[in-house]
Amino acid sequence: MDATDPRPMSRTAKFAAIAALSAIGLIVTATLATLIVTKKFVTVAGSMSPALEPGEYVAFAPYWLIGEPQRGDVATFWTNANSDSRTVWIKRIIGVPGDFIALHEGEVLLNGEPVPRREIPPVTLQDWPLPQPAFEETLPSGPTYVVLDLDPQGQLDNTAEVEVPPGKYFVMGDNRDNSYDSRSEKVGLVSRDDLIGKAVIRYFSADTTGIRFDRIGTRVR
Repeated sequence: MDATDPRPMSRTAKFAAIAALSAIGLIVTATLATLIVTKKFVTVAGSMSPALEPGEYVAFAPYWLIGEPQRGDVATFWTNANSDSRTVWIKRIIGVPGDFIALHEGEVLLNGEPVPRREIPPVTLQDWPLPQPAFEETLPSGPTYVVLDLDPQGQLDNTAEVEVPPGKYFVMGDNRDNSYDSRSEKVGLVSRDDLIGKAVIRYFSADTTGIRFDRIGTRVR
């Protein structure tokens, strides 16, 4: 067949081509928009280890773009939002409005039911030379992540049940014995208005020994 075959494209083929081009356009537009509005922060403490390590630069997608916060999100939020000393914190959302949260010997009770977790090999952190007991925790909505709990009788490992009211969220650090979060009066429940965005990707990672190339470009879970 001649490469310059003049036969016109069928109506069905035209619609398919238009639909394909439209879909590609939407994907490109959404990607560019995300890159433009995504916020960038650096983690400076170990409260979210091992999900996030000190010295990691992490990009966050704002909630006004991606929708409402969900259980399992690693989220940034303001503390002291209405003062000159406000700072950005990073924690994992465990409870959403309407949830009841309590802890018993390090185990999270969500709406009266233990959040499933299984013990995995201990984890050694750069800033803590001893291996720490580690657990894989799975929320009812599906997110699975690793938490560290050196002492199940720690100061914040046993708490009374708290109801999460409308417009508030219960957050915790994955490094349970090294985190001020909603279990503590220092942080408490986080207001929806103070939530900034959800962690998306690590775009740089380094420690005192050098660049951690294996973590750069990986998703935050």
